[in-house]
Amino acid sequence: LKASIGTLLSEGVACARVGVAELGPYQAFLWVLEEQGWDSLQGDKFSHEILTSMLFSSLTRVWTNPTSVLRKTSMVLEIPGELLFPTSEDTPLGRSKTILVNPTKTSDDLKTSTVLSLLADRFLAKKPLNAASAFCTIENLEARKVQAKLLVKCLMSAPTRTHEADGQAWELLYLLKDTCKSLRGSVTDDQLHVLLGICERPFELKSLEELFLSTCRSSSNPVLVSMVESVLRPTLCSLQSAFSTKGSSAMTRHLALVDIYLGLLRFHLALPRSILDPGRKPMAKISLMTNQVASLESQIASELLSQCMATGNPSPASHLVEDVSRLKKKIRNQHHKVVARDTSVPFSEVHREFHEFAKSFLAVGDTKALAQKLNRGQDEQEAYNRVVNLRKTWQAFCVRSSQAFCDYEDVVNPLIADICLVARGFGALLGTMSECPKVNLTKHLVSCLSFP
Repeated sequence: LKASIGTLLSEGVACARVGVAELGPYQAFLWVLEEQGWDSLQGDKFSHEILTSMLFSSLTRVWTNPTSVLRKTSMVLEIPGELLFPTSEDTPLGRSKTILVNPTKTSDDLKTSTVLSLLADRFLAKKPLNAASAFCTIENLEARKVQAKLLVKCLMSAPTRTHEADGQAWELLYLLKDTCKSLRGSVTDDQLHVLLGICERPFELKSLEELFLSTCRSSSNPVLVSMVESVLRPTLCSLQSAFSTKGSSAMTRHLALVDIYLGLLRFHLALPRSILDPGRKPMAKISLMTNQVASLESQIASELLSQCMATGNPSPASHLVEDVSRLKKKIRNQHHKVVARDTSVPFSEVHREFHEFAKSFLAVGDTKALAQKLNRGQDEQEAYNRVVNLRKTWQAFCVRSSQAFCDYEDVVNPLIADICLVARGFGALLGTMSECPKVNLTKHLVSCLSFP
């Protein structure tokens, strides 16, 4: 795990499209892993707390990832001879070779970023390099040639890790487990233990599905209960299918559905239920307990004065002193939970915006119906246009919310991450469509490589 995070950090820092701040949660997790005396319980708690930041950092890149153009990218590249045969002097200048690119190399965000950052249409054309091109300046021509050669080698190389879909299945299973942990308080400890235990047995989800659903039905959370049949059941079915079809093309489709259903579930569970700022709620408890402490201290003072006058030997009741000590400890703990806000935007605005968005653009019934229509291949063109428009709306809302409500990031960021999870699922579903226009790479390259 430490090696994987270290690789991610080194590649992320080297990529111009990744902000250093985005890597903060991963670096923090790496520091915790490297601490002496690692405690599994504390580590599990920390990973649960930092997961939201990690999800927000990674999933919001669905809007900037070049693969989010929602179309299939051709895996065939025409490589000019001067890159494939650099040592041969008699190589015809116009000679080229068609290669089939390793798909896993373009599915990786960093690798895809490199493709669009380093390749120019002149390098992929069957004609001499144009010295007048803004891309091929005297200063960068040789450097670009070296970069292109390395890139071609990278694209033609064999996979060096497990297929991405295999890891994504376990990622989604962990998110389901994290969702179950968030139900603490609405289910009993025994019921929570049952839910978490089922999440540890992904290959037995089909036989344990009814137990999982019946446990969720007994929850005191009305939102969860209302989504058991409509969202939670298809989530478990699709996840089970993804593990049973491991390594096949159908796995991508099942994982896309899990993205959509699980994102819907997490989003609606995380919606704020009250117009009261959750970061200020501890202040109400602090006020109540402070009044209780003042009352108990007054009672202790009265007893001391009474005993002093009666016996001359004051000794306060031990249970009262213990109650005061316990309440003061609780007050200190509540102070740590208070989130300071430096904003003039009321939390009621956050509450209103996200609930209106949930009703209009991420309603459970409409979103599920659209996903099923795409999965079954019904009205593909209409569904495609609908998803493209929805994703643009989702992106605009996420960008605006992260800016307008930046002081409420503890509430807003998890919701944005869940929206991005749904968007990722729809993007993957569109990628499996039988008829889908190809990407015009030249258009993207000219845009990406334009001065400066």
